[in-house]
Amino acid sequence: MADLTADFVYVRIMGTKEAEPLGYRETVLADWAQHARDWARGKVPHDLNAISPSKADDVPHDVYLYVINGHKILNPTAARNLINQVRHSAPGPAAHHRS
Repeated sequence: MADLTADFVYVRIMGTKEAEPLGYRETVLADWAQHARDWARGKVPHDLNAISPSKADDVPHDVYLYVINGHKILNPTAARNLINQVRHSAPGPAAHHRS
């Protein structure tokens, strides 16, 4: 669920696939990178399910996004690609991350 309920966001994406060189299609990783940037800015991604009508609070949030399950050998590849997309497409505080 995409609801903002704390000052951080914890997300686990599952389902890397052996047939995808990056674990996921590039467009899927780009979407998750955008979601992470939105949450980091206190925005709610418009295309994810929510329990209640979500409203943005415009307060920065720490985002912890984990790539788990699926074709596990590709999870680190997917995570690195996701980090790179967030890092290179979002100037300012929303682009910080831990490697």
